[in-house]
Amino acid sequence: MHNASKALSEADIREVNHAIDAAAGKTSAKIVPVVATCSGRYDRAEDMVGLWAAALGLALTWALLSRAPIGQEFAHAGKISAVALLPVLGVVVLGFGAGAVLAMKIGWLRRLFVPRGKVDETITSRAKQILGDYYLLGQKETRAAGLFVIYVSLYERAAVILTDQTLQDKLGADESESLRCRIVEGLHQHRLASALCASIEQAAELIAAYCPPELARADRSVEHLQLVD
Repeated sequence: MHNASKALSEADIREVNHAIDAAAGKTSAKIVPVVATCSGRYDRAEDMVGLWAAALGLALTWALLSRAPIGQEFAHAGKISAVALLPVLGVVVLGFGAGAVLAMKIGWLRRLFVPRGKVDETITSRAKQILGDYYLLGQKETRAAGLFVIYVSLYERAAVILTDQTLQDKLGADESESLRCRIVEGLHQHRLASALCASIEQAAELIAAYCPPELARADRSVEHLQLVD
């Protein structure tokens, strides 16, 4: 899994920022693209990987010790060795720890144990937090001109389009979904920068009908691409 700061080259970042500058000349609304490394920790997925690793280790250890006294309890013969339980306990503990560490290091392994609904909930929550932060930091400006957030999460390979109430009442769900699908397609095809540029341009054209550039304040700031590791 690439960090957000390494997912795009300097040339890619300049290209996206150029698209943002061009969009600022078409609409008074603020378009904020954000690329994040990950939207959540997913600790439960790490625990699940550890649990399966421990179970696998237990099964293999039990198979290897099946001829030892520890395995004869099912045959009601022989003396069960308490000492023989120690390697089993050790394998379970070490297997759980090793599985959890692997899940932390290997993104696709952890992703296998994260429900899709949990992923959608996490990235949407994070995108709403970013929208709220920008809205609070520039209340007068954003309330007057509108705020359009394009949030991309690399680990989840997903994107969310969110707008403030000014634009939400005017833009259709189909238009936002079309933009989101374009970004996700670019993400899967390893051309995120070009997908972002095309989406920013398309978003500016859509928003311009409701937030024309003449409504922009003279001291308006332009938010360039935000990278969140």
